[in-house]
Amino acid sequence: MDSVLIDQHTIRRFLGKTRREGKCVVWIGCRSKKGGYGKFYFQGDVCPAHRAAWQIYHKRCIPKGKFVLHSCDNPPCIRKKHLFLGSQLLNMRDASRKGRLVGNRTIRGERNLKAVLTRTDVIAIRKSAMGDAALARRFGVAPLTIYDVRKRRTWKHLK
Repeated sequence: MDSVLIDQHTIRRFLGKTRREGKCVVWIGCRSKKGGYGKFYFQGDVCPAHRAAWQIYHKRCIPKGKFVLHSCDNPPCIRKKHLFLGSQLLNMRDASRKGRLVGNRTIRGERNLKAVLTRTDVIAIRKSAMGDAALARRFGVAPLTIYDVRKRRTWKHLK
């Protein structure tokens, strides 16, 4: 496995775009519209933040054909303990086991086993004039969750 040389400036730049949220360390920098994964300019290219994190933490390249998977199922999470290598097959089996897939479809809304919010909550959040932090406290979620609901990054199927 090839080792990766990473300078301190890159590590500081990377860590400066993170924040602790519960058990996760989440990426607060640029994120993809699809899936909410972080994006980081790393080794001359834009790379998913969790893949950059794995290489920074382990000081080696990701083996060809391997994926960096999340044990926490939180796409913006880059916490070392939550990232592990696996195959696409393992990723799909994990998603299916956790109730995130039915056949080739994603389970949406309250039917998703990981859903914290209800349909009624989402409608109220989108209509509310309250700030993200206040709503997050009210509904027991992270402010980023409220932001994602309002921007329709999550609960997209709900008009």
